[in-house]
Amino acid sequence: MKKILKIIIIFLIIVPVFFFSIILFDDGVIEYEETITIEAPTQTIDSFIGNIYNMKQYMTGDFDIVLIKGEHQKSNAIYNIIWKIDTDSMTMQATLLNNNLPDSISYLYETKGLKNTMTQKHNLTSNNHTQIINKQKFEFYGVMKILKFLNIKGFKKSDFQNQSKIYLNEFKLFIENEAIPNKIIES
Repeated sequence: MKKILKIIIIFLIIVPVFFFSIILFDDGVIEYEETITIEAPTQTIDSFIGNIYNMKQYMTGDFDIVLIKGEHQKSNAIYNIIWKIDTDSMTMQATLLNNNLPDSISYLYETKGLKNTMTQKHNLTSNNHTQIINKQKFEFYGVMKILKFLNIKGFKKSDFQNQSKIYLNEFKLFIENEAIPNKIIES
């Protein structure tokens, strides 16, 4: 009985120390860059990406975007993005850090345990092609930091990169197949 009690006590000491050391010493950061070339002029890409409400046209999922503070399309504007998942919902706050289009645009997306800074640059590569350089920085906190450290499915760097590629490809398909042919670009 004493041996089992010792094992339990050791376990109760080691596990919290392990998790505390992760929170204390792991930076909890994932950074990467994705690029894609779209058959569209930079001006077209800029006018579309500069309006956060256009996300609803090319991103899959059921969500709403609501301006809660500031002026739409201006630096420091804050939006709530409300994702609907079955009967539940999740709210993410998006802050437009800067809108320096045609050079770049940056957003900070925040939810419990996670901050994501996205910076997107657009470079004209030919008369009718634009290269998008999408830089992502994810910062994890608390329990989310532990899940990232343990490299659990859904918290691996490759999982985040794959999701970014999906969004970029959805955007490319939308611009090339719907937005340009139908001229539904909004600013």
